[in-house]
Amino acid sequence: MRRILAILLLLMMNSGGCANSRTVPAMDTASWIIVNSDRFEIFSTLSEDDTKALATDLERFHALIYAVTSAPTRAPVLPTRIFAFKRKSDYRRFAPKDSAGAFQSGIRTNNIILTDFSREHLGASEIVLHEYVHFVLRNATTTEYPIWYDEGFAEFLSTARVVEGGRMAVGIFPKVRLNAFKYLPWISIERIIEGKSYKDFPGRKIGMFYAEAWALVHYLTLDRSEKMTIGPDLTQYLSLVEREVAPPAAFREAFGESTVSASKNIQRMLERGDLRIIGIPLAKLDFDRSDPTVRVPSVDEIHVRFGQLGLSGGDGERAEVEFSAAIAFNPENSRAQAGLGDAHKLQERYAEAEPFFLRAVELDPLDVFNQLDLAEYYQAFAMTDEGIKNLAKLLEQSRASYRRAMEIDASSVESTAMLGSTHLAPGENAILAIPMLEDAYAALPSSGLIRDFLAEAYIATDQIRKASLLLRSNAAAHGSGDVAESVESQIEAILKRRTEDADRVASAATASSPISTSE
Repeated sequence: MRRILAILLLLMMNSGGCANSRTVPAMDTASWIIVNSDRFEIFSTLSEDDTKALATDLERFHALIYAVTSAPTRAPVLPTRIFAFKRKSDYRRFAPKDSAGAFQSGIRTNNIILTDFSREHLGASEIVLHEYVHFVLRNATTTEYPIWYDEGFAEFLSTARVVEGGRMAVGIFPKVRLNAFKYLPWISIERIIEGKSYKDFPGRKIGMFYAEAWALVHYLTLDRSEKMTIGPDLTQYLSLVEREVAPPAAFREAFGESTVSASKNIQRMLERGDLRIIGIPLAKLDFDRSDPTVRVPSVDEIHVRFGQLGLSGGDGERAEVEFSAAIAFNPENSRAQAGLGDAHKLQERYAEAEPFFLRAVELDPLDVFNQLDLAEYYQAFAMTDEGIKNLAKLLEQSRASYRRAMEIDASSVESTAMLGSTHLAPGENAILAIPMLEDAYAALPSSGLIRDFLAEAYIATDQIRKASLLLRSNAAAHGSGDVAESVESQIEAILKRRTEDADRVASAATASSPISTSE
């Protein structure tokens, strides 16, 4: 009977008969496998051999990052989940248009979405590998790398390839930068290292910035010496810049030559085409060499994975279709129930969402994510026009579920960060947020969400300098114009929003207060 009902429900969904009237069908569940290695989980329709090879290649690539950088090694805080689509039509439902790969960084998991698989390319586009390098570097330390190194090193490693002889070739020229070197005017290396924001390289200059950042990191890492020497020198450079030594002077002292000299050497090497490529023996890379495991997921698990991928991409309708399909096959899948609640929440249908979160917790109260999803629902609902009328009650319900999540898994960074963020609500004591958010940021410094929460906590407690330092890296990446001006505008925006939220709470309290009359 359950099977019949499931088929009927899927037919209704595929014909546009589900609640959200979306006409696209749920994803095909045939041929999917899950392959697990030490750091990666791959959800794939590729062959078993190709998927296992991809897992091994990614483990090697992760180890390579630490082999050629001074970034401190640390255990993974978040799982990294790869979705490897054999069909581009399926890939396009979840990834940016005209892309071959995408990297989604989160507070619960990191997602890598791939298509157009090729063993020679590590099973991933250079774009995805580039973004993964960013994640590893930014999560290894709270050190703020200059953008020339952050981007140059990601470009430098993204072209790494396994070659004959059991080696990994590092330093291969990125073909995507060929036209920049051919047709764009050279930017002085001094200007490259002085750049604080991507907005410092407007228009077509940004393409040349990426190309030269790669060339500079390549030169400093491989071309000055027979050994890779950038680590200690970079540490000295960062220390000098932090002490407010001008970048050109810091460069000369740390790397032993002027930016003018480095620029001439790099241009000569590019013209001759003799930048070094080195082969690092795979035997020297520190990664788990055990054979990846393979299993076939259930139909409802497959739909849950696609629903979660829809949520991470902000597609509430796609998520709703997938979670509904999962529930049709297995109504007792607690993650499907919570996911459907999240799909409703993402579409701001809060009244419809709550029963699904409560059902998920009822089915499996010891699942940390069920507790987190319920807590985050109450917290989000509390700030809506309807929920703000019961702000204090909803925040307490949210905190109760966050505390239960922490009891289940004391190491959960998400629980710590989100519990801390509840103290940023109007009328709450923001001082209480800071210890939890500082702990979460130290554990996951790559998280923009945690960084923004912590910056708001500092602003709310008049620690503006701390907030400014924290927001500076975000301003460099996304701000417009001068970094200092961008940081100032972010602070002003946070203060304005906090004032508006406080006014909303006051208005809600006034509207709900009984009108008193005197006789």
